[in-house]
Amino acid sequence: IFFDPNFSQVTEDADKGTVMITRDSFISFALDSAEINSWFAYFGDLDDISSGKHEPFETEKLALSIHSEGRKRHEDHVFSGGILYSLENDSGPSADCCIRGNADDHMAAPAVKLSLDWTHGFNSRGAKQNALFVGSEGAVIYPVGTMCVKSSRGNRKESCSARSQLFFCDHTAYVSCLALFETDVSEHIMATGERAEFPTIRVWSINEMETLVLLRGFHKVGVSHVDFSPSGKHLVSVGMDKYHSIAVYEWGKQSLIFSSCSTRQSIHDCRFLLSDELFVTCGNLHTHFWAQSTGSLKYCRARGILGDRMSRNCSINCLASLSNQVIVSGTSTGHICEWEGRNCFQVHKAHHSGSVEVIKSLPGKDEFCLGTNEGIVQIWSNSFQLLNSFSIDVAGGLGQVICSLQWDLDRKKFLVGLQSNEIFELDDADGVCTEVITQSHFGKQLFGLDVNPVKPTQFVTAGGDKTVRLWDSLNHTVSRMVQLDSMIRCVAFSPDGKTIAIGLGGTGTKGKKDRKDGAFTILREHDFCIIHEARDSRKALTTCKFSKDSTTLAFGSLDQRIYIYDTKRFSLVGRTKHHQGAITSIDFGRADASDFVTTIRSTSSETDEILFWDLAGTQQSRSSQAEMQWDSSSCTISETHKKCAYSDGAIILCYCRSASGDYAVTADDHERIRVFRYPVDFSSPLCWTIKGHSSNISNVRFLADDSCLISTEADECCVFQWKIEHLHQLNSQTTQMIADSHIEGYVEAEAEDNGQAWDDAMMESTDALFKMEVLARDEHFVPRRPWQQQIVAPSSRNFRENTDEPDHDLTLEWVHGYNSSFRNNVLYSSNSNEVLYHVANVVVKRDLNEKNQSYFMGAKDEITCISVHPSKDKSICAVGQKGRHPFVHIFDYTVMEMVQVLHGHHQRAISNIRFDRSGKYLCTIGQDLFHTLIIYDWSNGTIKHESQTVKMQTLCIDFCPVGKRLVQCGKGFIRFWELGNSSNLTFSVADLDVKGKLQPFYGIGWIGNSPIIGTDDGFLYMFEGRRLERKVKAHTSAIYTIHYTNEGIVTGSKEGTVKIWGQQLECKRTIDMRQHTLGGGEIRSVCWDIDRGKIVVGSSSNEIWEMDLNNDFVEDDCSPLTKGNTGCDSWVLAAHPFEARFITVGSDRYLRVWCAFQHILLKSIELEMKSYACTYSPDGQFVAVGFTSTYNQKNSASCSLFDGKW
Repeated sequence: IFFDPNFSQVTEDADKGTVMITRDSFISFALDSAEINSWFAYFGDLDDISSGKHEPFETEKLALSIHSEGRKRHEDHVFSGGILYSLENDSGPSADCCIRGNADDHMAAPAVKLSLDWTHGFNSRGAKQNALFVGSEGAVIYPVGTMCVKSSRGNRKESCSARSQLFFCDHTAYVSCLALFETDVSEHIMATGERAEFPTIRVWSINEMETLVLLRGFHKVGVSHVDFSPSGKHLVSVGMDKYHSIAVYEWGKQSLIFSSCSTRQSIHDCRFLLSDELFVTCGNLHTHFWAQSTGSLKYCRARGILGDRMSRNCSINCLASLSNQVIVSGTSTGHICEWEGRNCFQVHKAHHSGSVEVIKSLPGKDEFCLGTNEGIVQIWSNSFQLLNSFSIDVAGGLGQVICSLQWDLDRKKFLVGLQSNEIFELDDADGVCTEVITQSHFGKQLFGLDVNPVKPTQFVTAGGDKTVRLWDSLNHTVSRMVQLDSMIRCVAFSPDGKTIAIGLGGTGTKGKKDRKDGAFTILREHDFCIIHEARDSRKALTTCKFSKDSTTLAFGSLDQRIYIYDTKRFSLVGRTKHHQGAITSIDFGRADASDFVTTIRSTSSETDEILFWDLAGTQQSRSSQAEMQWDSSSCTISETHKKCAYSDGAIILCYCRSASGDYAVTADDHERIRVFRYPVDFSSPLCWTIKGHSSNISNVRFLADDSCLISTEADECCVFQWKIEHLHQLNSQTTQMIADSHIEGYVEAEAEDNGQAWDDAMMESTDALFKMEVLARDEHFVPRRPWQQQIVAPSSRNFRENTDEPDHDLTLEWVHGYNSSFRNNVLYSSNSNEVLYHVANVVVKRDLNEKNQSYFMGAKDEITCISVHPSKDKSICAVGQKGRHPFVHIFDYTVMEMVQVLHGHHQRAISNIRFDRSGKYLCTIGQDLFHTLIIYDWSNGTIKHESQTVKMQTLCIDFCPVGKRLVQCGKGFIRFWELGNSSNLTFSVADLDVKGKLQPFYGIGWIGNSPIIGTDDGFLYMFEGRRLERKVKAHTSAIYTIHYTNEGIVTGSKEGTVKIWGQQLECKRTIDMRQHTLGGGEIRSVCWDIDRGKIVVGSSSNEIWEMDLNNDFVEDDCSPLTKGNTGCDSWVLAAHPFEARFITVGSDRYLRVWCAFQHILLKSIELEMKSYACTYSPDGQFVAVGFTSTYNQKNSASCSLFDGKW
């Protein structure tokens, strides 16, 4: 680079005769160099560069120069926290330039917690019978988005707020169908299917709201129908693929017992009828009877014969079996068909002008009911006498098509679900509505949403069903509704809350435009009376907003223009025309809080542009808006974020800032809601991610008091209400800890106070795992083995290869030592007579009675962590490994056979793994840049919770013995995670007060429900909740490992001591392992078996010992259970020429002689220095050893004198 033409002399040092260049100039050169940029991309060295942390070199200025154009380009780059932003020369203001609070606050996740409070509407476009009565109390189950809602209601006299909703949140896609089975013990079992590329079927308990069984792997595209057999043993499902494939499961055993293609015609219903040996499918122009063959699990299909009683062109819409063993079906022509075998022998006319959509029969009753597409509910006797009939119009529903009908004969109630996204409870005598279970918009689209700025409990929605609805967020009801004569696309409250602006337009059936596209309407809030109508655009209005002073109203349109109105007479005062795409969001701004509105900011997501306008519609320059304060923030594009998309490719659909200005939310086309601190960095992972929607989220808004977040779905038209809970106020030290835990420079800033502690924490798991942090930005990084770098193809082949399989095989017989690079990896099995540990990619089970070894060899790469199932009834072990996309292997260590494999969710490695106390869930921490935390329902292979955590290394995780809490600790942080019923996770940071300090935290134990955490300076921190309650000086150096039991905890330290602690943190016994372990090794793992009164200890000297609490050791001659070579590596192995022995030498300077038959160490000799070569003499009497020295920079000359000695 000294000869690069871009360089010229800038300064000369006459004394030294050199040409100098400043550090900033060199950085500018590096940014413009393609080769150096490729180094940055690979090694991630830009993390070491941040503004304000380094001064230009004074004594080590580089002898380089840079061209003036390169210097100008450098000025156009801004370094912020290690992230490089490239700004254009005409850079203007940020879309979120009004910064509130501490400038560093946005470096932490927002201090709020969102939980789903209420849902409005249901998945009415899924299968029929999607709303079900459950139990005798009238609870209702129905699907909403990716969830199922259990709505429990109070009596009619009680307030609406007495109702409650519980959510089953284990699905990850649109819940399309459900089925109910009631056992003899009043336990309610639900089966639900979803619509996804690779869908799953979940069988779950309604009482516990938890998955019992997961069925997957057969269906594609989605599951359209599910149904239990009469005995509840079998479950039938229909897929959404081209051939509508059918599967029958013995769900309790997760066994697929039958599968077959069905038909290309759409299937409208699928039911088990009369027995487990028969199910029927029906649909467009067909009815198929599937009967089980005698003595076989196979079902044979037979086509139903309508004969001449019915037209063959009719569709069969629904099925049921009556208590008199008669099968009935409803048709598109309004008939009820009776079937005997596969023959239709009788037809009854139920409805003259419409179709029969659903039929519901009652076991053991002489009556059944049906619903039609014109809103008629009929009650029939089993002898086909019409007993009663009424219309659902009296319920006040907007739709007519009945898609779900249930009958609770004991309570004399009907549960009616309509395709108009409404569920009503009706009296079965006269059809009077006794309660509205849920309701929402319907049709193709729901985009309009705004909140009342004066009344914090009110918000308004408007959609393609032409209705405007005013909602009460406290009582979860619709306070007022009006239906207009045109579809609605946008809505906005005036600042005083007295008027509502409505923007009209939309696309009707078959793509037909609405006749009033581009018109707008002004409604009075208290009675929804129209006070003004006008139309200036000929295309649909997409967004609208009032100015904060109520003097101006602006509408954005699909015609790429903004229409600006004076609110006194609603006369048009301005119109814009320079956008290249449809207007998607509008904000008003002013120069300062005391000024009138002067600017409109607008964005178009179609073309990723943001423009500024005055109130006359004249475009303004970006630079003139630098000091602007924005009354609202809804634009998804800003100067710092040029595209409305996340780094993972998800498109940001909508954005909203809270009323307080402390945080903001985004919604994307991956159906996620993300909560950030304000101002927002969309690329930051420091946010809460919330899931629940099943289609694109069309809008999000905070209520006026920030008590709730409202979100709407565009396609399913459901409305979600999220409760916002503010986390506890933290003291100054903890607040700083939250911010610092996400700043890369934090380690360097604290290094002076902690000395070598940070370096020890960095290397405590040695090089192999954490050196991959250097390549953290390379998402496709995979470790490369040393020997792979030396592989070359032969230049010529003068021999003939023998491709036959060898006559002999290799079987692992014994393993010496264990992987002491990792901690907490020597564990007792459930029966306590076995010890489990891992070496390379092998798990070793050492039988303490038989003194033999058995192995699990299913891992595909080096194992990094291990955990044993807590139940003594299950012999289950889980291990994590390294790799580009590492595996989690769960196996039965009694037979050493695989039980479950979890894959595809982590990157680079899995550093921590732990079962919860019930053994149902398994938590893992990945080695990606932000150390992703995942909690699996491992038996079903599904993810229960997932969240990114921090950049700092996680050193330990553990579940709370009681309750749904998880503790995560590591290099300078402690987090307490709350595990809710939904898939969302929240955390609080440890409050260390003045007693504790930030440092590496290595281990977690428990006394009761209080976590005990080991520190780098040898203290035990005891917490109550998240507050540090007490600390005890336990060791003179770092506490590397902790294990807990009902009687207390055991700790192991860096100085090589093991201590037993009681329930009051009183030390009961101290064991000094330095007199037994080679070189006084550090304690890497401890495990306490209170039943046998023994402790197993793993040390850094690659030895495992078992100790008795009364006697020192149980092994003869105080020998360890296993021992191996120590140090960083062991490259040398030589076998005796004719005896069953071999020698090893490594970096620990010990030559060891091993017996291959007895699996013991015969002798060991300490050498002068490291050895990387050795061999036996041909007679086996001598051993030759070649030495190498440890490189020491301070004394490199003297050390090199010993290189080559032998």
